[in-house]
Amino acid sequence: AREEVQIRVRQPLSRLFGVLGGTSVRPELLELLQDELNVKSVEFLGTAEELVTLAARPNFRALGPRFGKNTNMAAAAIRSLTPEALAAFQGGEPLVVDLEGESHGLEPGDFEVVEEARGDLVVKSEGGYTAALDPGLTDELVAEGLARELVNRIQRLRKDSGLEITDRIDLGIFGVDEVIAAVSAHRGFIAGETLAEALDVTADGDPSAYDATQDVDLDGRTAVIGLSRHGS
Repeated sequence: AREEVQIRVRQPLSRLFGVLGGTSVRPELLELLQDELNVKSVEFLGTAEELVTLAARPNFRALGPRFGKNTNMAAAAIRSLTPEALAAFQGGEPLVVDLEGESHGLEPGDFEVVEEARGDLVVKSEGGYTAALDPGLTDELVAEGLARELVNRIQRLRKDSGLEITDRIDLGIFGVDEVIAAVSAHRGFIAGETLAEALDVTADGDPSAYDATQDVDLDGRTAVIGLSRHGS
């Protein structure tokens, strides 16, 4: 689902709905699940019916020979069929559409019944399991995503600079307002993850004061990272 909406795993999302087909997740594993999926909440539902709605997709190859010049009209009538009517059709009840005052019964080959996600949810199902991801991004989620991405870039720079895993650093992050705001909001998280004893964050600081620097692009937001071994 993340791949479909092109949202990387390091970007936190607000919620995920899951359908497990009768299986359950123990409460003590829920926090681990949320952490691994990087979502703020996970809610389990009994069935996928609350996540998807039925829609009809016309089959023009079948409709053409039957309806001729009225094929497009028949296709439009099929697309307008309600989820309730389609569910009844799947249960064996007949479906009829009216075209220019005439009623026409529909056959299974005239269209395909497909499941569409309700609202903005991205729904994926496989093997009796369903995941529905809410891809909506608030300013707070975006800021947290930027902070996580910065940590990833800083850790790479630490490694490229030859620092040991336990080395403490002095860190500077200089960038556009959105980057500065994200760092300020998640200062403790960034410092803790990167072992930064000092963290300087400004829009126009001096990266040359650090032993190693790197220009980074964070989804179009520019920044410069600078770091030195603490106490050097």
